[in-house]
Amino acid sequence: MGFLNSTTTYTYANTIDLENATERVISNTNGNQFLVGVRPFVGVEYFFAPKISIGGELAYVAGLGIRSEGIQERERLVNGTTIEKYKSPFGGNRVNAFYFGLDNFDANLNLSFYF
Repeated sequence: MGFLNSTTTYTYANTIDLENATERVISNTNGNQFLVGVRPFVGVEYFFAPKISIGGELAYVAGLGIRSEGIQERERLVNGTTIEKYKSPFGGNRVNAFYFGLDNFDANLNLSFYF
């Protein structure tokens, strides 16, 4: 299970004025992401000598991910004197995803020594 969110803030040395009247980004806030998953597995372990074994594991991963749309804050010069700040969607649309497929298999082979 997981929850992700991040914000990047930008600062500039030059203020916005008539000589530097570019539109610019103040911050990018990525959309919230919520992830949940399961990983069922089966495994075996065989002791071929005292305190030494070989084993294997097969696992499968399935999960659900939900992401909301992010926000970008920008500023620009309006009418040569007023600095306008505004927000707009950022980082793509809201996404709901369920991942479950053949590419989600996981296998491990191990050699264990017990002391």
